Formats: sequence, structure tokens, C-alpha cells
Amino acid sequence: MASALAQALLPWFRANGRALPWRGSTDPYAIWVSEIMLQQTQVDRVLPKYHEWLDRYPTFEVLAAARVNDVVETWRPLGYNIRPRRLHDIAREAVARYDGRLPDDEATSHGYLRVIDESGEDYGYSNDRFFEIELPEALEKTLLVAFKEDRNIA
Repeated sequence: MASALAQALLPWFRANGRALPWRGSTDPYAIWVSEIMLQQTQVDRVLPKYHEWLDRYPTFEVLAAARVNDVVETWRPLGYNIRPRRLHDIAREAVARYDGRLPDDEATSHGYLRVIDESGEDYGYSNDRFFEIELPEALEKTLLVAFKEDRNIA
């Protein structure tokens, strides 16, 4: 039934989805930065920081070479201040071990790209498998009805 949900959501998204800078990007680094910034943070708060971040740290190499205190300061006021420190650590490792890129294989990437918040919660790789999850049947049916009726619920 997940494919039915996808078939209902995708046309709605094409008609109603917001244009966001990371959606059209093919740069794995820029997409990865957006994923980390968007975890538990509203899109409207992320947008200016996303642009500032990429202006200041456009690649893993530039981020890895930056002072960690500057990285943390650039991150403010997004909160979850362990994230910029972890991003910096990952950038340094990407440069040292993976030629300035994200690892190619999923097993390495999964462990490598995890971000642990102050709460101890793991947010790595949580968003990229939406259509693979098993939704409770009642929720899935509700979503299918809502999107098939073409309601604007954005």
C-alpha cells in the first residue's frame, strides 16, 4: 500500500511543494547539510542559515579547515549545538579518509553520518526512507483519502 500512498502524495507535492534550494541540488554535501539542519528545525529558520553556511563552508574541505568555534557560531541560533561540532568532525574525517566526499557504501555511510543530539537521540538516515516504512493502516488510509480528495493541507 506504500506505493499507493506515494502515487497519491507525489502529484500533490508536484503541485503544492515549496521550492527549496536543496531540492534541486545534486551536491551531496549541500543536501547532507540541509538534512542535518532540518532535523527538528522549521524550514523558515533553516533557509537563511543554509545559505550562510554554504557561503561560508561550501565544501567538506573548507568546513574541515575551519575553527570549530567559528563553525558553532555560524550554526547559531538553530540550536542543538552538538550538531555543528559533529558536522565539523565528519568533514575532517571525510577529507582525511574519503577524499573529501561522503562514503559511497550504505553500511559505512549509515554509521558515519549519524548525528546524536544532546538528548542522545540518533537522527542519522531517518528521513531518506519514507516510502519504505510501514505506516499503521488507519493513518495510511487517512492520508490516501486526504490527498486523493486534493485537499490543500500544506
